[in-house]
Amino acid sequence: MYKYRSFMNKFLYIVLAFLSTMLHAETISDSMLSVTQREGGHWNFIDHYGREVYWRGFNVSGSTKHVEKGFKPFRSVSDAKKALKQLKDKTGTNIIRFLIAWEGVHPAVDRIDYGYLADVVAQIKVAIDNGFFVLVDYHQDLYARHLFNEGSWHTGNGAPAWIVPTDEYPTEYCGIVCVSWSQHNLTNEAVRLAFRRFWENSAVNTEKGERYVQDEYLWQLEKVLQFLKENLSTDEFGYIVGLDPFNEPVDGGMNGLTAEEWDNLRLWPFYQRVRSVMDESGWQARWVFAEPLVFWNTNVGFITPATGGHHLWQSPGQGFVFNSHFYDAARMSWNLSKVKNKTYVDSFQEIVEEADFLKMPPFVSEFGMWLHGKGSKDTNRMLQGIYQGLSTQVTEEGTRQVFYSPFISSTQWHWDYYYGNHHELQNFNSNKLMQTKDAWNDEDFSVVADWGKTYNVAQKLIERAYPRRIPGQLQHFYFAEGGIPNTKGKKAYWASIKLNDQVWLENKPFVWLTWYGKPLNAGLELYLPGWFMGKPLVLITEDSIENWNGEYSQLSDISIMTEGQGGRVYRYAPTEERMQFILIAPAETIPTEQRNLLQLQLRNSIHQRVSPVSFQ
Repeated sequence: MYKYRSFMNKFLYIVLAFLSTMLHAETISDSMLSVTQREGGHWNFIDHYGREVYWRGFNVSGSTKHVEKGFKPFRSVSDAKKALKQLKDKTGTNIIRFLIAWEGVHPAVDRIDYGYLADVVAQIKVAIDNGFFVLVDYHQDLYARHLFNEGSWHTGNGAPAWIVPTDEYPTEYCGIVCVSWSQHNLTNEAVRLAFRRFWENSAVNTEKGERYVQDEYLWQLEKVLQFLKENLSTDEFGYIVGLDPFNEPVDGGMNGLTAEEWDNLRLWPFYQRVRSVMDESGWQARWVFAEPLVFWNTNVGFITPATGGHHLWQSPGQGFVFNSHFYDAARMSWNLSKVKNKTYVDSFQEIVEEADFLKMPPFVSEFGMWLHGKGSKDTNRMLQGIYQGLSTQVTEEGTRQVFYSPFISSTQWHWDYYYGNHHELQNFNSNKLMQTKDAWNDEDFSVVADWGKTYNVAQKLIERAYPRRIPGQLQHFYFAEGGIPNTKGKKAYWASIKLNDQVWLENKPFVWLTWYGKPLNAGLELYLPGWFMGKPLVLITEDSIENWNGEYSQLSDISIMTEGQGGRVYRYAPTEERMQFILIAPAETIPTEQRNLLQLQLRNSIHQRVSPVSFQ
């Protein structure tokens, strides 16, 4: 009987997925961006010129979890202008994950708070004015704060009160021991029941009669999508890349389904429903950034994942991005080993492999680490390792970068303009005024403090070089920060250029990029951080060796333009298809008389399809 039921479940899912794909396949191809498959089976975003598109950014921000912020990233447009200008000028990042809350949108049955949405649009416009692409994120943790009582150790955020009526839920209780707020996802039956009811679209009693939880969510989602599209200009709407419809999905208990069945019969049917609502609301050319079950890709070692592991019976079709998070749960708990060179490479390779299986581009919309960690929890070292993993795969012997290493676009958690200056009453308890850190369940992640004026982690981790547009196909990219200190001040230098047993740029900062160039109507865009541009640079390509001394320059086919505190390197596309590279380093680190030799060695390395980036 079980085998028959499993077969019928699989058959029905395939039929529904096929029909959903057919309904929106034609419209997705008209996108401002498109998606294409390239060598190795990997999938990438492509702009209208045919260039590959990449993003680096931050979550803005955990303040959306607060009542006193009105469930928005910023209290006011004025604060948004200050914070987002700081973010752009300092980091040069080109995307933000902009958090909103179901509770802010939908405070009562059949009611949409259009004042809230007007404030959201005003803040998104500020982001767009600063040149940010925007990923709209419906954020929840522990489903809803209304599941928690005044004296609770923790709180939640996300769903409105009327969707979780108190008479339908048990008293929340984390357990005799509650090691962190996330434990509620596994041990708090009130939280778990709320998740189950969402995925099963259960009935809920309201003042206006019986409604169904997921149906209500999709009703308000349609109103939000329509409002955003109607209140952003055509040009502004072009900066909206998509929707993350449910932050960190938790199953709440699979009610007799296997992990594979839950993935196919609960989570992805929801994403298909979201896709349909987006298509019907004028968002055909925007992507669903679909997150896996939150436990997927965890390295704790005792939780069985659902989404992930190649579980889906059929590709969901066009219009989706595989949107994973990554937190080193093992080192945030029991693992005492320190992060070293290449520690996280395998974890991010797993993300790329799952995206390939699903026939989607990969994206990592959250990663980070508690501040002020030491030893195995050293914040700087963990972030250094994560950024390495986001852009690097290594050869089997682990000695150098694989020639084709996918670069994963991402947004770090998080940029909190108000860090340490909050005023949030947890669960409306006047004895629990939260002001310090992130002011939510003792979270401590913000990379900035003092109203965005200072960093909580190493500057070189936040102000980073990264590729934005590639006229052709990116082969591999590496940014060597030039040494990141741990809590004891010891710096880690993980990469150099090694060619013919000769080592270049050891313990020095450098930017290395290789791509297969194509003749297009637009060229390479590469961002360089301000601290990296503080001294004269040398730029070595397959065709030229150029010097840059700090002013706008036209260097043969290369332009460097200032942008905020950093700058943008622009290189024209070639007139024929060919392999290209660019190495950028402080001029003082490569003696003038040795530059021609280095250029020759780099040409030979690229011709042999061997990356010069070494991890020995």
